[in-house]
Amino acid sequence: MMKDNRLMILAIMPTLAGELKTIFSEEPESIRRKLESPPKLRTSGWDLPSFTQAQFQRGEFIQVVEHGRMIVDLYRDGTFVLGGQIHRSFLAWSDKTDSQLHPLAMIELILNFTRFYRLVLEDFRVPPDRIELRVELRNMHLQGQKTVLNGGTVGDYWPFSGGKEAPADSWNKELIVSANSYDPDRAAFSLIREIYLWFGHSDQSIPYIKETSSGTVIDADQIATLR
Repeated sequence: MMKDNRLMILAIMPTLAGELKTIFSEEPESIRRKLESPPKLRTSGWDLPSFTQAQFQRGEFIQVVEHGRMIVDLYRDGTFVLGGQIHRSFLAWSDKTDSQLHPLAMIELILNFTRFYRLVLEDFRVPPDRIELRVELRNMHLQGQKTVLNGGTVGDYWPFSGGKEAPADSWNKELIVSANSYDPDRAAFSLIREIYLWFGHSDQSIPYIKETSSGTVIDADQIATLR
């Protein structure tokens, strides 16, 4: 059960509920079909579920599931939610406690999530003015073992030494951004920065970033070239 594991929950939604045009459509270019085969940065990375049929749920949302890893819901009002398990086969290093967050896995999944929402924005009947970004962590002190996040890239450290421990069992953060100027790479950085700060890291500890004229973003090109 997901509720019995460490979890990372992501959400993006309009601040005022809207309506998507093609969420329940069979057409190949519908947002439903795009969710079934979402874009990704690289082969064998940490992506949204691929080639999974979206199931209609009570006429309110569609859902894709990657068993043992994550559940993704897209609502007709434009709310997009991902629940991901943190364990050795997904968002954590392969250790016996499942307590070591894998920074590249976390960052790449968040970036794929925020990038998909750019497609969602294109499907609104009336585009929203503002959107809310949310991130939540649950069960960070599971069975007495505190979740740990290291700074720097994956190649910078031995994952089972050092790092910062989660200061509480659960946490959440909300950010409001303009939909008109939505930049998914910058949105991903904003969410990831909040996670690193919560764990007690400085800005300089955040990996896979670059500076642009519009501010700091996650460096998708750097991740895409990793093997």
